[in-house]
Amino acid sequence: QAPEQFDDQSVDGPTDIYQLGAVLYRALTGRPPYDGDAETVRERIRDGEFTPPTGHNPDLPGAIDDIVAKAMATQKLLRYDNATRFHREIRELCDEQL
Repeated sequence: QAPEQFDDQSVDGPTDIYQLGAVLYRALTGRPPYDGDAETVRERIRDGEFTPPTGHNPDLPGAIDDIVAKAMATQKLLRYDNATRFHREIRELCDEQL
């Protein structure tokens, strides 16, 4: 869940971007961005502190940490404006790696 969902705020595009960031994190690392019991996970989501993907998989390009961090920013206004921009940055990183 995105941080705003714990405060009964509206769910919108930035909320979806957060969740896409969490899915990308899991796909890249094989683990969720946060672990622990429900209350611990909730606190960590609100704090926004997680090990960057390269901390679990050092073979990843460093720029992926910035992409995931932006997608999973605790404040909506700091996330990608839309999924197209999020996709574009991932695509550009993939193209650079080829």
